[in-house]
Amino acid sequence: MIPRPKTRTKALSHRRRQGAKNGSRPRSGLEIDPVPNVVDLSLTAEARRALSKVLEERGLSFFLQGGRGRISARIDNRRLAWVVEAASRRTRRGVKDLDAISRTRRILRREILRQLAEALVSAGL
Repeated sequence: MIPRPKTRTKALSHRRRQGAKNGSRPRSGLEIDPVPNVVDLSLTAEARRALSKVLEERGLSFFLQGGRGRISARIDNRRLAWVVEAASRRTRRGVKDLDAISRTRRILRREILRQLAEALVSAGL
């Protein structure tokens, strides 16, 4: 049998004396790391619903920037922000978290890029 190092047993015994971090009994062995951010996905879900409605009504070209009579493959950030703002107003409490809003914009941007890539592949470009 291989002896364990003493520093490890001292650290474990110190942790047992200190108690678990989640408020349970000492020596229970339940120790949960603190959660840095809690992500509310209600804004993202509502924004995806709004995006699908706008795509059904107006099509993918609504989100693309037009220049000189033609449509380029650049996404119009104002229209993307408009969808996120509409979704934010539809949630129960207006979302004030800037991180949640920027995260939702990134997710919607990826979704639009995915659909644009599918449309280009199906067109043979």
